[in-house]
Amino acid sequence: MIRKLITPATDFLILTEIRADQRAIMNTKLRFDLQPSHFSTNQHPRGGVLICAKKYHKKIPGSERQSTTPGHIAAAVYEIKKSRTVVLGIYGISENNDRLSAITIREASNIVSELKLLYNTQHVIAAGDFNAVFEPEDSSSCEVRKRTTSAALHSFADRHQLTDLAKKSNRPEHTWFKKGIISQSSRIDMILTSVPISTLRINNLHTIFDHTFLIATLSPSRLTHVPPMKDFIIGSDEFLVRAIEQIEQHVSLTSRPKHPLPNGNEEELHEDNQRHMPVDKNRDFFNTTTGQTPLHSFNALIKSLHACHDEISKSRRDTNNKKIRNISIAIRNLKHEIKVTRDPQAKN
Repeated sequence: MIRKLITPATDFLILTEIRADQRAIMNTKLRFDLQPSHFSTNQHPRGGVLICAKKYHKKIPGSERQSTTPGHIAAAVYEIKKSRTVVLGIYGISENNDRLSAITIREASNIVSELKLLYNTQHVIAAGDFNAVFEPEDSSSCEVRKRTTSAALHSFADRHQLTDLAKKSNRPEHTWFKKGIISQSSRIDMILTSVPISTLRINNLHTIFDHTFLIATLSPSRLTHVPPMKDFIIGSDEFLVRAIEQIEQHVSLTSRPKHPLPNGNEEELHEDNQRHMPVDKNRDFFNTTTGQTPLHSFNALIKSLHACHDEISKSRRDTNNKKIRNISIAIRNLKHEIKVTRDPQAKN
């Protein structure tokens, strides 16, 4: 059934309630270069999350995260068209336990926060069976039974600026159906994202299962906003030294002295004045051959300084992120060692 629903345009596939051995999961054969990428399984009947991804969407090693209780959350960071994106699959607590359900949603939010910080990205895709609703109209009973969980879900979306794609496309259709004397339905399967979208299409396909197959086809929009330069970078010694060198080089290449140097004893005085006078008072930035004006020269200089700022900022950010990742990995390994010490069977 799943193989038939996959199309060549499917980039990610998130499945919940998977009941299979870990080796069987990784050996699953899908279509169109889609392959199992990351998962969290549980031996209990209700649980299990699997993220499948195209081969060319590279998962960053070390970014994998799972829920404290196996089988409810699987998350990792992927390189999608040179942009890092946190992809999270979730299977919320199905039992009518509002406290545990809310804890799972909060844990998912904390995992997203950690990965966004460690890998310097704001792009998030969270999808799966949340086993909770946003609003009363998302349930056939027109009531929110897990109020604490619903509040945690709203907080999760607000904290990471996530958009509910079904609502955005004006198709908030129910995704779970229970047949019987008293039929029930609700919208508990959702796709949330913080990725800016230019076009969106949602399909809600009914299958032989009690859940529908939810498909979101979207085109990310291009951001034209240029982030401002940061004061702590501009005031750094590295930027000041490089900026002075760039300014001197730029002025010498794009301008010439306004007046010829005088002969005799006035030459030294004139050169001293040139060094202390404003640049636009003793340099000619007009170029009749190329059509350059002082404004053109100034804009080119600003772009050059902005590029220098971005290069230094990226270098510092990468260094800091590497330190944070190393600390995070060390903490995770330490937790694993403690867990193995307490329970030797957890080693495998």
